[in-house]
Amino acid sequence: MTGKSVLFLINQDLGGGVEYLAGVLGSDLKRRGALCSTRIIYPETLYTGAAKLRQIVRKAVAVAKAAPDVIITFQPTASAIAAVAGRLGGCKFVIAHQSNSPVKSHALVRRLDKLLGTAGAYTVSIANSRATMHEFDTYPRTYRDKIRLIEHGIPPPSFVLSPRDVLAKFAIPCGVPLLLMAARLDQQKGQCVIVSALPKLPGARLVMAGTGPNKDNLIALAKSLGVEDRLHFLGHVGRQDLTDLYRAATLLVFPSVWETFGLAAVEAAMTGLPVIASNIPALHEVLTCDGKTTARFVADRNAEDWARAISESLADATLRPRAEAFAIQIQDKYSERRMIEGYEALYAELFP
Repeated sequence: MTGKSVLFLINQDLGGGVEYLAGVLGSDLKRRGALCSTRIIYPETLYTGAAKLRQIVRKAVAVAKAAPDVIITFQPTASAIAAVAGRLGGCKFVIAHQSNSPVKSHALVRRLDKLLGTAGAYTVSIANSRATMHEFDTYPRTYRDKIRLIEHGIPPPSFVLSPRDVLAKFAIPCGVPLLLMAARLDQQKGQCVIVSALPKLPGARLVMAGTGPNKDNLIALAKSLGVEDRLHFLGHVGRQDLTDLYRAATLLVFPSVWETFGLAAVEAAMTGLPVIASNIPALHEVLTCDGKTTARFVADRNAEDWARAISESLADATLRPRAEAFAIQIQDKYSERRMIEGYEALYAELFP
């Protein structure tokens, strides 16, 4: 990779799993001598309609002019820009990560991604879970043949602040059940069902680490239920503070509607924090090791079921010790070393 120009193309910088993965891969490629840069298609401001289309065109022109040797993308819109504008600009290698569920992508973007992938415009597509790979089972063979499984890798947790100190830093009280959510505040992440469950969980507090467009709706819902005083919106939280919060919390609640991996759920499990998650294939996969898990999965999207699962978990004195023992297994399953080895094998094939 020495001397090769590598462009990371990302839809938005939201401080989530995509940005984390891009950072890890970028650091590794720089160590290998690659010349790395990053372009964001959309800034934090939400674009709609014609403004969104104009922004896509601007970035497509910029990508074509940049003419990198390799483009690494993380969402379907970015992949489409790389496959069209990047190829026109002379880019020979497009590595497209499938970090969106295809059925949840915009219909036009989904069709374009399918067309480009089927035509061979992607050098390789990366899926970070088997569940994600299976979402493409009905796609044409030429598309599926380019999909490769490389699971996420996460460094083992390292704590800096004590539970008491990190809670004090964010003005969160001690001595009460703390339900932690680490996710972007939008409908995909399903925070509303946990807010709706709070009236049935007396004394529990909900701590939300993340930003997003659904914050005002969550506040309005909490006020209508009379639980707004038990919500803590932390905004964007750095990775070290988030790791310390995992140790300080009582449970991680992860009610996502869909996921391709679920990075925060795995990070939390690595620290020994018990996890309650949606009963969806990707979360089942990533929170299970050798057929075993300490996570609890909730099938329905109603507040009563989530409140019951949370109440029973809070009452289980054996849960935290079991989750802490399980943490060793999941740390090994999703070690950063294993992920880097997967990419090393890919680079060796593409750039012998």
